[in-house]
Order: sequence, then C-alpha cells, then structure tokens
Amino acid sequence: MTFAQDYEHTYRRGTALLWTSRTTSPAFILALAREPARMRAAGYVHFIVGDRGMTAVWWPENCKLDDAEIAALQADVDALVAAEAAAVIEAAAAREVALAKLAAGTRAKAARLLPTLAELVSKGAWQLGRSLPEATELVAFSPLPDSSAWRVCELVSRAEATRARAETRLRQLAPEAWLKLAADPDVRAAALEGCRLLSALDQDRASKRNDLGWGQDDTGVGHLLAEREELTEREAAHALRLLHHHRRQLPAVIRSRAFDAAIQPGVLSL
Repeated sequence: MTFAQDYEHTYRRGTALLWTSRTTSPAFILALAREPARMRAAGYVHFIVGDRGMTAVWWPENCKLDDAEIAALQADVDALVAAEAAAVIEAAAAREVALAKLAAGTRAKAARLLPTLAELVSKGAWQLGRSLPEATELVAFSPLPDSSAWRVCELVSRAEATRARAETRLRQLAPEAWLKLAADPDVRAAALEGCRLLSALDQDRASKRNDLGWGQDDTGVGHLLAEREELTEREAAHALRLLHHHRRQLPAVIRSRAFDAAIQPGVLSL
C-alpha cells in the first residue's frame, strides 16, 4: 500500500493533515482485525474519507510506537498474512479433496442406480413424468459421463418419492360405499383392468389435457394400481373412485362389470 498526505481531517481539537491510501489491502484489514491496539498505537485507522468511502489512514500524531516496535508489528503482520495465506491454501486443498470424494461417491452411486433408472424407463415411466426423455438418454450413455452421474441419482430419488406419495394415498381410508362395492371379486378384477387400460392410454402421464388416460391429480395412484397383480378391497375401492371419474373412457363391458352393481338398492347411489 502507498500512502499520500492528501486528506485534511477536521475534528474537535482542530484539523490534521492525514496520510491516506487509494487502496486498502487485505493485509491491512487483517492487521486491524488481529492487532487492533498495536495498529492504533502505530497511527493506523480505517474510516470514511469524503466520497471515497472506507479508507486506510495513517495519523502520524497518534503514532506512539518507536521504530523497533513498528518493525516488530510489521514482522507480526507479515506472519499473520503468511499464516492466513497458508490457511486459505489448506482450505482450498481440503475442498478439492472433499469434492473429489463426493464426485467419486456420486459416480459409484450412479453406477449402482443406472439399472434402476433403466427399469423405470422401460416399466415405470409414470414415475419419471416429464423427465422420461432425459432418463432415456442417460441410460443410453456408455460410459455414463461424470457430469451426468448426479442427475441419475436425482431422477431415481424423485421417482421413488413419486411412488411413495402414491403408496401413501392408497393407504388412506377408502370411502365406505366404494369398499362395499369392492367386496365383489369380479368388480375388483374389472377395476384392475380399467386401471391398466387408462394407464396404457396415459402416454403423456397427464401432462396434457387430452381426455386420454389419467388426470394430473390421479395419474400416480392410477399407474400404481395398474401395476398390481390383483387389487385388495381397499385398493379396488380407490380404483373405483378414480375410474368413475374417467368412466367415459372405459369400454362398456368393463364399465358394466365395475359399476352396474352400484345402482342396485343398498349398494351405492351414483
């Protein structure tokens, strides 16, 4: 830093011509933070100077140190700067090691999850939603680029969360009237067929309003039900409630098997 005697400072006892620097080095700020008393005793301060903002200032009249003490202060400040620089280098090296370890872990995890993602693309596309095209590209890479490893992990995690949310909805208590209807095994079978049909029609996974397949509110649960080998009474009750909303898409034979009993007295009134 270079100081010039260029600032006339007015204070209670009069005026003083002070030395200022156009730049303030990190070393100066560090010295003020670590050795505030000795820096003040040497006449160094840091305050607002006119329109220049915070400025490094040397006030000769306030300097109480002799040459030997100033030299000792300079040596200590140099040591502080060196230690700070070493700490920065050490921290940067530690970050590099941590990032390399994280990247290696992500690559290993992605390698384990890539078959899962491929399985989702082929058999569980509904869990990927609008990310299906991206997932399809990722599973086609050989080898998988390091830059894409984290994305594989994220897509699988999101797909698992989508499935978990659908499973949670299925565990909710089904309406009693639909449960009563679902007690019939043939109704349950028809409900499963209906879910599979609507899931097959739902190629866009409810991302477009086209009256084909499921809607945005029920696509997850609908696809999950369609994967079942058979439906429990509770699952069938949920399926019937969803299918009734989309009943115009169902063939007459499935609609009849699923809902004709609902119009019988004492079963369900639609």
